[in-house]
Amino acid sequence: MPTTSSPPLLSHPAAPSPGPAAGADAPRIITHPPARCAAADSAVLKSVGITPVAKTLGLDLGGLLTGLDPTGGFFGHDKIEGVATTDGGRTIVVSNDSDFGVDGISGTTPAPPYTLHAKTLPNGTQDDGEYLAVDTTRLPAATSTATVTITVK
Repeated sequence: MPTTSSPPLLSHPAAPSPGPAAGADAPRIITHPPARCAAADSAVLKSVGITPVAKTLGLDLGGLLTGLDPTGGFFGHDKIEGVATTDGGRTIVVSNDSDFGVDGISGTTPAPPYTLHAKTLPNGTQDDGEYLAVDTTRLPAATSTATVTITVK
């Protein structure tokens, strides 16, 4: 069978080789090209009828939470599992991934069953499932302190 040479679909100087199993002429699809190649790669995509999409940051959740409490005490989860909105994006609801820690694969437990442990938040409490609703019309978030005097009679 004759070999035909085809250029990579998307390529840039730092692109890894597709490897010997794929063959030297195998097209490459680079999903996250360096910024210096984005314009050229967009042109290649457009030439084959694919319209690249743009993205804009709508909510910097990490920045918002760190600004509210740098110690991680407010919604201090290591990752989120769900993102939803019910009002066209005015309120964004995020839920944490309240899974458990796995202490498996070691010299003493190389195969299942693995040892599990509870995930804990930075403040030491167990990660047990939580959601956070962010009203985007009230961003950027502002924090303040107040002194309240309570007289008990």
